[in-house]
Amino acid sequence: MHSKSTLKFALLIMGVLLMASCSKDNATDTTILQDIDNLTASEQSAAIDLMSEDIGMIIEDAYTVDELNESNDISRTPDSLSYLPDCVTMTTVVMNGHVEKTIDFGDGCTLPNGHVLSGIIFMSYLHDTNTQTKEILASLQNFFIDGVSIEGSKSVFRERSNANDNPQSTFTVDILVTWPNGAFASRNGQKVREWIEGYGSGNWGDNIFLITGNRNTIFPSGASASGDITNPLRRELACNFLVSGTVDLQRNDWTGTLDFGDGACDNLATITLVDGTVHQINL
Repeated sequence: MHSKSTLKFALLIMGVLLMASCSKDNATDTTILQDIDNLTASEQSAAIDLMSEDIGMIIEDAYTVDELNESNDISRTPDSLSYLPDCVTMTTVVMNGHVEKTIDFGDGCTLPNGHVLSGIIFMSYLHDTNTQTKEILASLQNFFIDGVSIEGSKSVFRERSNANDNPQSTFTVDILVTWPNGAFASRNGQKVREWIEGYGSGNWGDNIFLITGNRNTIFPSGASASGDITNPLRRELACNFLVSGTVDLQRNDWTGTLDFGDGACDNLATITLVDGTVHQINL
C-alpha cells in the first residue's frame, strides 16, 4: 500500500508540473504571436506612411505648378516646374473662380523613385493662387501604388510661407489601404509637411521635406494603432524611403518607437520596445 501511495503521489506531482509547463509554454507562445502581430502592424503602418507621402508629394507638386505660374517669373514654364514624369497626364479646368485638376497615371506610370502608380487624383481649390493660404481638396479614383489599392481623400491647408519662410502643407487624411494579399487597414490623422529645400526647382532629387503630426491606423480586427511623430520625419526625394525621424507607436497595451534611421538612404527601420528590445524591419 505504501509503495502504491508513493507512486500515485509522484504521478500527481509530475502531472501538475507538466500542466504548469504547458501553461507556461502556451503563455510564451501567445506573447510571441502578439509580438509578431504588433511588429507586422508596425511594418504596415510604416508602409502606409511612405505611400501617403507619395500622394502628398504629388498633390503639392501639382499645386506648385499653378502657384509658381502666378508668380510672373518669366524664367519658369509649366513644363519646367513639375518633376512628375511625362507618363502623367495633368488636366486643369478653371470655371467660376474654381480650379478642377485631374492627375492621371493611366494603367501604370513609374515615378523617379521607382514606384509604379495607376489611377487618378482629383484636386479642387479656388483659383486665386496669390493668396497666402489655400484650402485644397483631393480624392482618389481607382488609385494604386505598386499594386496596393488606396481609397479615400485628403484635405490640405496650404501656406505659401510659414514661420521659417518655407512652403508648408497641413494634410488631413482619411484613406483605406488594401494590399494584393487582401490585408487592409484604414488611416486617419493629420500631418504637417514643410518643404525645406528644392521648392519650384522642377528637379526631383533636390527636394527635401520635414514631416510632423499624428495618425491612427485601424486594422481588420478592430484594433487601432496610434502614432505620434516625436522627431520630424525627413523625406529626401533622392531616396525612396524616409531617412530619419521617430514615431511613438501604441497598439492596445503594446508600445514601441519606430526609428527611420540616422539619415542614410536604405529600406531599414527599427522598432524599440519598452524593455529595450530592438527589432529591425524592412520598409
